[in-house]
Amino acid sequence: MKWEGEAYFGASLIVFRGQSVANALHAMPVSVLAMAHDREPVMLDANGAAMGGPVCYLDPMTPHIVAPARPVTIAFLSPAKWSLERVRVQARGEGFAQLDPAGFPDLAASNLADIARWLEDTLRPEVGQRDARLEAALAMLEREPGAVSIKQAARDVGVSSSHLRALAQRDLGASLSHWLIWKKLEHAARSVTTGEALAQSAASGGFVDQAHFANVMRRLLGAAPSEIAPVRAAN
Repeated sequence: MKWEGEAYFGASLIVFRGQSVANALHAMPVSVLAMAHDREPVMLDANGAAMGGPVCYLDPMTPHIVAPARPVTIAFLSPAKWSLERVRVQARGEGFAQLDPAGFPDLAASNLADIARWLEDTLRPEVGQRDARLEAALAMLEREPGAVSIKQAARDVGVSSSHLRALAQRDLGASLSHWLIWKKLEHAARSVTTGEALAQSAASGGFVDQAHFANVMRRLLGAAPSEIAPVRAAN
């Protein structure tokens, strides 16, 4: 079965809304906020047990399965220090937090762009002064994913690769490797949702080939590119 729905690509997050289907156990390199439209638990652990309730926040690299055959809205939050201070946390577990659905927008009826803006305002990441060298390196790496290595970007901004990685961990709250693989997936997924061929989408994300793209997506998203091909970009 294939995922169907729509996806909104924002500056700091991607929001998907649609019907979930069977997916493999996977762990995302970014924080994930999953929201069920039917108010039932939406995230499952490796044993099929519920993780949290109908609104569940996952830390990066937390293994999970999205409950299949469910109407859901899922936000993938780009690496940053996102905050839960403006929402009510009902319970916590290893790698996840169960959030109170009260106050969340009408997920089924609201415009995806409005949902994205609400999430950005509500889960607003800590705003700090990022190191200018890190900002320059991130811009370089994102401009054409896969074309520039972390080592080359570090050299071009005048720091060692280890120092650049340390800056990313400090200012983003995430590893530079996780940030880079997410940006590659983001570029490739956007290409898929606009109807590009999978081989072209793989190239857009800077993957070696279509097989490399498929392997990475299956490992990190629990689905192959062909299984998300019916999803269409909302913007």
